[in-house]
Amino acid sequence: DKVILEILAKGELQVGSEERGAQLQMVTREVANIVADKCVNPRTRTPYPVGMIEQALSEIHFSPNLTKGAKQQALE
Repeated sequence: DKVILEILAKGELQVGSEERGAQLQMVTREVANIVADKCVNPRTRTPYPVGMIEQALSEIHFSPNLTKGAKQQALE
């Protein structure tokens, strides 16, 4: 019992590649939503579509950092 409690207290959770990929995709979508909410096309004065922002993020090879929040990364 003591060993189990020690592992739970100090151990790290291992995340599989599928879970990590899902987390990266979720954070990327959150960043794209935040950027889309804050940006407006100056010619048409309409907000940019989230799909366009996601495409632009993929073109610049944006890779989210899972240790930072989505809002902080969007502002950066």
